[in-house]
Amino acid sequence: MRAYNNKLKAYHFYEGELKEKITSFGDHLGVAMVFHEFYKDKSIATKILDDLAMNNPHDPEILKSIAYYYQFLGNKRAAITSYERVFKLRPKHAQSFRDLANAYADYDLYDKAWKLYYSYILKGKVTSEEGIGELIYNDMEWLFYQRSHQTNIKQQFIPIHKNTKEFQRDVRMVFEWNTSEAEFELEFVSPDRRAYVFDHSLSANADLITDEKKVGYSSKMFVIEDLGSQGDWLVNLTYKGNKKTVPTIFKLTTYYNWGKPNEKKYVNIYKLEIQNQKASLLKFDREFEVFQKVAKN
Repeated sequence: MRAYNNKLKAYHFYEGELKEKITSFGDHLGVAMVFHEFYKDKSIATKILDDLAMNNPHDPEILKSIAYYYQFLGNKRAAITSYERVFKLRPKHAQSFRDLANAYADYDLYDKAWKLYYSYILKGKVTSEEGIGELIYNDMEWLFYQRSHQTNIKQQFIPIHKNTKEFQRDVRMVFEWNTSEAEFELEFVSPDRRAYVFDHSLSANADLITDEKKVGYSSKMFVIEDLGSQGDWLVNLTYKGNKKTVPTIFKLTTYYNWGKPNEKKYVNIYKLEIQNQKASLLKFDREFEVFQKVAKN
């Protein structure tokens, strides 16, 4: 693909020679990113994603992956469409509720987001203290504290945190993956080189993975309340496979200054194929630009 200096020639080569030969959806996603990152053409990348979605209307794992890439490209409306399709295919999965509600909130449809979050809470299948429930409650608190004037909150909702100040965090990280079979290890290293490891594998965390499959979710939230002293924070990942021949699509959404007026969000997507090699996902410190900016009223 990159051998072509002209992006249109590269696209014609993909359409005419490669498209029907590529059997892995991950390779099509990779081609889309070539057009976005190498040829700097978001429209062609989006068209490839659109075609991939149209050709896989009944595969929730592929549709979820495509939604991740739409969000990475900033195509919020298309992400909603993909998550709506996943919701219809998996209406009982907790992740379907959270993904679609989150996509609504990202598109400033705060009222729709709140109603969808709350409809799942009413099912009584989650609590605010564990798994997907912790993540959903945290999302709802954000709407409650940050967008209450734009959200028609009629239901009784008791936030976990007493006020906005208590709710705020320096860094919030939400990790999501497209398949329930994905196994990996996350490592968080503080500036003083203390490490915390989250091992998402059957051998180390069988009860968690059983709960994920039972409730229907594939996400995990981590927060850093206070970055503390100067020095780098590191987030590393070691992929362990997914029992399939296709890659795992992994999304990391990082919120800096979570719940504060100068909150910033970044989405990164990773196509995981190489196993048992540690890779760096994030590196940041107190001097990172986003922590230095003063919010404008």
